[in-house]
Amino acid sequence: MGSVKEMFTIEHPTLIMLGNGGFDFSDDYSAFDIGKMPDTIPLKGAALALQGAYFFGKLRDRGFPTHFRNLGDDNKRMYTKLVRKVMPKRNDNGTYDYSEFERMQQANEGCYLVPLEVIYRNTLPKGSSVFKRLNKGGLTLEDLGVTVQDILSHAKLSEDAIAQLKTDVGNGKHDALYKLMEGMKLPRTYFDVSTKLESEGDRYLTWDEAYRIAGINRPYLQMELRAMLSAGNEIISDDVSRLGGQNDDGKFEFGLDPRRSLMYVDVLGTQDECRFTIDGIQMSKEIARQFYRRRQPKMLAEIEQYKKDKVENWRELLHNKPLPLHPEEVQLLSDVYTSFTNALYRRNVFPNVPTLEKVVERVRTYSN
Repeated sequence: MGSVKEMFTIEHPTLIMLGNGGFDFSDDYSAFDIGKMPDTIPLKGAALALQGAYFFGKLRDRGFPTHFRNLGDDNKRMYTKLVRKVMPKRNDNGTYDYSEFERMQQANEGCYLVPLEVIYRNTLPKGSSVFKRLNKGGLTLEDLGVTVQDILSHAKLSEDAIAQLKTDVGNGKHDALYKLMEGMKLPRTYFDVSTKLESEGDRYLTWDEAYRIAGINRPYLQMELRAMLSAGNEIISDDVSRLGGQNDDGKFEFGLDPRRSLMYVDVLGTQDECRFTIDGIQMSKEIARQFYRRRQPKMLAEIEQYKKDKVENWRELLHNKPLPLHPEEVQLLSDVYTSFTNALYRRNVFPNVPTLEKVVERVRTYSN
C-alpha cells in the first residue's frame, strides 16, 4: 500500500465478506512518488496512526462508515476491515482497461477498493500541483471557480503592477497571474479526482470518466460520495481551525462494502495525507518536499521528465537519487508530527515535545 505503512492481512476479503487486517505505520517517509526516502523520522509512524484514528473516530461519530477498527497498544498498528484490490489491466500501448469494474457494477458486486483518489482543495498553498496544471492548460481558472478579479483582490497589487500584469496576460503570459494565487483561498472547495492504481503514477480524470471507470456510475453512489467528501473536509477543517490553522488540501480514498455502499479507507486527516498551514507556515510533509526542492532541483526535473514520457520503471532509472536530510531537519520534522498530534488530542500523547506554537516558530526560522 506504500512505503510509509505496510499492510497486513489476518483474514482475506471475499466477494461477500470484508476481511480483517490493517497497517503497520513506520517512521519512513515518501515524497514525489519516489517511495521510501533515505531517512527515518522518529515517532512519525505513531503520530500518523494516532491522527488517522482521531479523524476516523470523528467520522464514525457523525454516522459515516469507515474501515477503521482500532489501534494496537503501541499506536503504530491500525486494525481495519479489508476490501479486495482489483487491478486495472495495463494495455501494450500504456493505457488501462477498467472493464472489470464496469462488469462488477453490472453484476452488483462489491467489496473492492475504488481505484480513485479524490483530492479536496480549499486553498492553493505553495507547492500545489494546481499551478503547474494551470500553466500547462490541464486546469483553468473557470474549473476552480476563480476570476482574475479574485486574484487581484487576493494579491493587493499597485495600479502600475496591475497594468503590467494585464499587459502580460494579454500577451499570453499567464504564469505571472497564476503565481499571484499562491496562498489564495478558493471561493468554494474544489474536488479533483485521479487514478490510484496505475504504475506510472496518478492521472487526473474528469468526474464523468472517474465514475465510469471505477464502476460507481450510479446516481445514489455519486450522491453518497459527494456527501462523504464534504463531511470529511468539514470535519478535518474544523479541528485544524481549532488549532489556529487552515486545512489547505488533502486526499480521500474509498472502498465498496459487499452491499456496494461506500466507506472511507486507507488513512485520512494526517499530516501526510493533507497540507495544513498554521500562522502562515505549512505543517505537513510539504516541509520535507521543500527541503528537496531547494537542495535537489535536478532530481525533480528528472522525475518530471520521466513522468511526462510515461516511463513505467522511472524509479529504477532515476540518476539523481534523494540525499539524506541534515540531522536538525530530521528532528524538526519529528517535532512537527508529534506536536501536532499532541495539540489535536489536547494532551501530551508524546511527552517532552515542544508545543505546536514553538515548533511553528522553529519551522519559520529555519525556512527564512
